[in-house]
This record gives sequence, C-alpha cells and structure tokens, in this order.
Amino acid sequence: METANHQKHNEESLKLVKEMITVSKAQMNQDGILLILWGWIFFIKDFFLTYLPTVLRLSNETLWILQPASNILVLLGAIYTIYYLYRNSGAKTYIRETLKYLWAGLIFVLIMLSLIIHNVLGESNFMLQHPIFMLITGFAILVTGGLLRTNILVFGGGIFGLLALLASRYELYDQLLIESIGWFIAFIIPGHILFASRNKNNV
Repeated sequence: METANHQKHNEESLKLVKEMITVSKAQMNQDGILLILWGWIFFIKDFFLTYLPTVLRLSNETLWILQPASNILVLLGAIYTIYYLYRNSGAKTYIRETLKYLWAGLIFVLIMLSLIIHNVLGESNFMLQHPIFMLITGFAILVTGGLLRTNILVFGGGIFGLLALLASRYELYDQLLIESIGWFIAFIIPGHILFASRNKNNV
C-alpha cells in the first residue's frame, strides 16, 4: 500500500514537472523576442558599430559618433526589456522565475568580474574580458536550454563557449567579429525559431 502511494506520488510529481516545463517552454517561445532583441543589439554593436568601422579605418570623428550610438542602442534594449518583463509579470512559473534569477545573476557576475580584473591587473583588459564574458554567457544559454529541454539553446550555448576559446587566440577587434558570430548563432537564430514556434502555435 505504501509502495503504491509512493509510486503514485512520484508519477504526480513527474507529471507536474512535465507540465511546468511545457508551460515554461510556451512562455519561452514568447520570450524569444528578447533573444532576438539582444542578439541583434549586440550583433550590430560588435560588428557594425565597432569591428567594421575599425577595419574600414573610418575617421576618428565617425568613431566618436558611433560610440554613443552603441550605448544608446543598449539603453533602448534595456528599457524595452524592463517594459516587456513588467507587462508580462503576471505570467509566472517556477522555471521562468529561475531563469530571471539566472540572467540577473549573469549580469551581476559580469560586472563583478570586470571590476575584479581591473583590481588585479590595475587596468581593464578587454582582450581577456571578452572571451571570459562569452564563456559565462554561453554557460547561461546552455543552462537555459537545459532547464527548458530546448536543444537549439543547448547547442547555441555550447557553440558560444567554443567561440570564446577561439576568440582568446586573437586580438580584440577580431574577438568582436567572433563574438558577433556567437550572438547570431546563440541568440538570433534560436530567438527567431522560438518566436516563430509561438506564432505557429497561435494559429
């Protein structure tokens, strides 16, 4: 009798977990808009506003204009993200709340890591920071995909991490080119696929 009750409890727990994952995946399909948003923001920032102007040897005046444009782009993305999360604050699941803490923690770790590197080396070393930031970001993507059982995010996170290793062998601006490829593979492509799945399910 006790064994049967224990088995029933396990089955109900497993069913609950599966339902939570299903609901969270459905919400993640909708949240794919954030992957698209930040993927394009950092792709444009790294490739079009930083790497390409440097390769094309644009004038210092042009580079001086592009830097504020890059910061404004990130600021607009942050404003929209806050608005989006506020607008959808009622749709809460355990996994979705876990992912919020994961990505908030990611931002905190990146900021702290930047300060630690500066304190240890006595200066900011962007050649070191970029690969490490890419590796940590790739880890967050991989964990997100694992929690949601979404293979495309797991794959994207793994690729992002491997690109971090590759980037560590090159100079800063070549790192930005490699990083922009990472944003495209790990954020933009999965984001569009997830958001397309959401629209398909709504038909």
